[in-house]
Amino acid sequence: MDENDFSKFGQSICDTVTDAVNSAMESMDFSGLSEKISSTADHIMQETVGAFAGKNGQGNKKGNVYEKTDKEKLELRFTKKTPGKVSGILMCTFGGIGTAGFGLPAFILLVLGLIGRQPLVTSCGFLGFLPFAIAFGVLLKNGCDRLERISRFERYKRCIGTKALCAVRSLSGAVGLPEKKVQRELERMISQGYFLQGHMDDEKSCLILDDETYELYLHSKQQMENARREEEQQAGNKEVREAVRVGMEYIKQIRQINDELPQPVISEKLSHLEEVIGLIYLSVQKTPEKIGSIKRFTEYYLPNTMSLVTRYRDLDRIDTDKARESKAQIENALDTINDAFDKLLDSLYEDDRMKIQTDIAVLKTLLSQEGLVDDGLHM
Repeated sequence: MDENDFSKFGQSICDTVTDAVNSAMESMDFSGLSEKISSTADHIMQETVGAFAGKNGQGNKKGNVYEKTDKEKLELRFTKKTPGKVSGILMCTFGGIGTAGFGLPAFILLVLGLIGRQPLVTSCGFLGFLPFAIAFGVLLKNGCDRLERISRFERYKRCIGTKALCAVRSLSGAVGLPEKKVQRELERMISQGYFLQGHMDDEKSCLILDDETYELYLHSKQQMENARREEEQQAGNKEVREAVRVGMEYIKQIRQINDELPQPVISEKLSHLEEVIGLIYLSVQKTPEKIGSIKRFTEYYLPNTMSLVTRYRDLDRIDTDKARESKAQIENALDTINDAFDKLLDSLYEDDRMKIQTDIAVLKTLLSQEGLVDDGLHM
């Protein structure tokens, strides 16, 4: 098999693993991922080895190379020397001996004390033996827990087999423990070196057995995160564009009405209104994250303001006392509206002003430290 053949084979395996991991990340279901990777990779391997065996008659030799490589990779997943095995046996042995040696006399003395045989002596003896019996009992329990954990580790290995990933749900069923407890135990085993290249996914729902597959998982996760951010950004930009479009439409209508009204007083108010509305939307266009601050402005205040301006134009065509009185009320309302919109514009630029003040203060401090300006100089 030449270098190009190896490249094709490796690419096939890589594509298989990548597609499988991406599919699992989209569905967030890793239960069938390892089986899919293993079966597909084995199929590709068999086809490739068989094809080149027919070419050069060295199929068995190449197959042995692959088998050796796979075996070496599998050996890198699990520790050969199980942590805690020797200490667990010793703890069980000495714990059992100590528990029996101190627990049995304590039990006999307790019984004698209960039936009234020399209660003072039996009580003192019982209290003397009891702490040692408890201590050795704890030692025995800890030793048994270690050996049980090692036994579960062997069952985990059998359940995992040659798979690169294994769902915690499957491992939970294999050892008969709740998933939460299995998650904690797997994390502990990883930290203690049971799984040499072991990793847990972020949801702790899947055990990943080698670094290569874990890197693929992280890569796929990063791709999903980038896609999510891009989608959110596009949605935000679309919202900003729509808001700016609506704002420009209101400005156009106000300017059109302003051109129809000859009075300087109302014209000045409407011109200021056009300007402040334009500046508000310009601020949002430059800083899209401010869009939330003008949502009520766009959906409520602008439509009502436009309604007042339209009514003023209609009243201007009527020469009556009531019409003039209503126009005066609208003029006063426009003053209030302009003041309110000015405050909104100021609030949108507040962060920018604070940043400018901070930059000036930092610059002044640096210049003073360098002796380039007098301490009394104001910037």
